[in-house]
Amino acid sequence: MKYLKYSFITIASSAIFWATACWIVAPTLDAISITFLKGNPAKYLVWAILLIFAGLLNAYVKRNAGCSEHRPSLRAQKLWLALTFIGMIIIVCAAIRITLPFVGSVVGMNVPKVMGSAFLAWWMVLFFGYTCYKLGELHLFSTRNDIESRRIPKALPTMFPSAEDVLANDSRPPILYLRSFNKELAKAQSFYYTSMRLRSLLSRKSGTAAGNYLFSSRRGKVFVGKRSILRALVVSQRSMFDEQMLFADVFSKVGPYIAIGRPNQNFRNLDLGAAKKYVPDEEWQEVVGQWIRASAAVVLEAGDTDGLSWEMDQIVKQVDPLKLLIIMPFEDDEYDAFRMRYKAIFPKALPQQRPTSRLVIFDRDWQPRELPNIHLTVGLTLQPFFEQNGFETAIG
Repeated sequence: MKYLKYSFITIASSAIFWATACWIVAPTLDAISITFLKGNPAKYLVWAILLIFAGLLNAYVKRNAGCSEHRPSLRAQKLWLALTFIGMIIIVCAAIRITLPFVGSVVGMNVPKVMGSAFLAWWMVLFFGYTCYKLGELHLFSTRNDIESRRIPKALPTMFPSAEDVLANDSRPPILYLRSFNKELAKAQSFYYTSMRLRSLLSRKSGTAAGNYLFSSRRGKVFVGKRSILRALVVSQRSMFDEQMLFADVFSKVGPYIAIGRPNQNFRNLDLGAAKKYVPDEEWQEVVGQWIRASAAVVLEAGDTDGLSWEMDQIVKQVDPLKLLIIMPFEDDEYDAFRMRYKAIFPKALPQQRPTSRLVIFDRDWQPRELPNIHLTVGLTLQPFFEQNGFETAIG
């Protein structure tokens, strides 16, 4: 019953938003004439109130539905997923039809404008598609996803396979990914999203000095595979240039790319790279220890937490140095903090200056070596790491 209420509120907020948007847009486009409050400055205040109210309703649903124990059956998930896709298609088609006359005028095409009742009809189609999308999003991706309920590995299993499933279906030794949970969560925040986009745009102009990676396997081929589609589908807050999607795509060609799942994560801040296993706090060290010993390689993203310190100590004690790859931070001060914290653990000191490519591997004597960033492409850059471990090429 609670989700019936949330569904009704979602529909109401969508109706308020699109009705207000029509009130604003239609007269501007000379599509229809709306006389209510025409020429009255008070209409701007009414617009603001309606849009804010719709936003508050939407925020209420996101906040409260995200704490619900609701989880649809697998059949229901597929139906809601289909509704989400249908909504996206309807939105695109309606938006194209409404805006096509204005785009056509720019490129010299004569496309009749949508006027009067036809405009209202297409606007209703747009509203219908948006509502379908929001309802699908509500029932699929706003449910509670915590470590006890294990929602994420169970929900949509074909889209989000767990580490257990991946290991059961792949006999190759795994590639273990270790990182700070706090740093992973920070990647899902809006400020990190913005900074990642800026870095990525700058890297196109300034080369590889910033340590960005925009491609998985081939230079010139932007990674738009399954993980990027999922990112858009679940309305993830993570950057479209999130490099872990690229690393997962490349390392999955070598072996199962796995990691411990972060507690209390949801679809909006879920890392879409490695397959996850969710374990209680008292068990994670045992699981990580087993994985460290069984892994064909270990990928560690530099961080500054006690858990990562324990993992680093286990790696130095148990892992062949040839199997370790470290992803260094973007910022010099973060790198200095990492280097100083772990200088007593590493047999040989890390470079004094932050590696510009951010990727560091080791020889048999633990001598660190930076991997030059090749064309912003993960597969090409990691080729020396694959070769020293006897992996087949992952450039493919």
